[in-house]
Amino acid sequence: MDDLSPRARDTLGRVALVAAEDTRHAGQLLTRLGIRVRLLSLHEHNEAARVGEVLADGSYLSRIYPSQKARRKKRGGIAVRVIEYRIEGAEDAEPLYRLITTLTDPDEAPAEELARLYAQRWEIEITLDEFKTHMRGGRVVLRSKTPELVEQEFYGMMLAHRAVRSLMNEAALRQNIDPDRLSFTHAIRVIRRKLAAKPALPP
Repeated sequence: MDDLSPRARDTLGRVALVAAEDTRHAGQLLTRLGIRVRLLSLHEHNEAARVGEVLADGSYLSRIYPSQKARRKKRGGIAVRVIEYRIEGAEDAEPLYRLITTLTDPDEAPAEELARLYAQRWEIEITLDEFKTHMRGGRVVLRSKTPELVEQEFYGMMLAHRAVRSLMNEAALRQNIDPDRLSFTHAIRVIRRKLAAKPALPP
């Protein structure tokens, strides 16, 4: 890095995108240089799949195919936009994340905004998992037999989930941390231990 010319440093600091064979090492180099820029993974195994048009926000357009044969014949492909990004400050983060979307207009859907929204999408999936798996104890179906009782049981589950999440939020506020860092499963276990006895009728 010491033999990098000032011109090269200046160029790297002004570009919107850097294509590299190894984005992990390139990212480490750019970090040491204090340069924040989007990285594009480009090597002999994926170069054929790349499309030359790189958009202003650093994402790029490409096509995905249902099979290698379709790719070779360039038939049945779907136009997509590829967004590659890194998550900084997370110890267990991968070196590079790649988001593929059919939202191809960077003005209507900027790359940075889509990357943030994708993380929020997973929070919704986690909430559904809390309902289906952790709160119900692995039961596949609701125990109620009529539509009215199913609706009542579902509302009871929603209220119980809201109560658990409210307690988690209160605990996070007291410790001045992000509530998303707390484990829902652990919170359920703590609440169960604190209950003097199980209620006569489950929620």
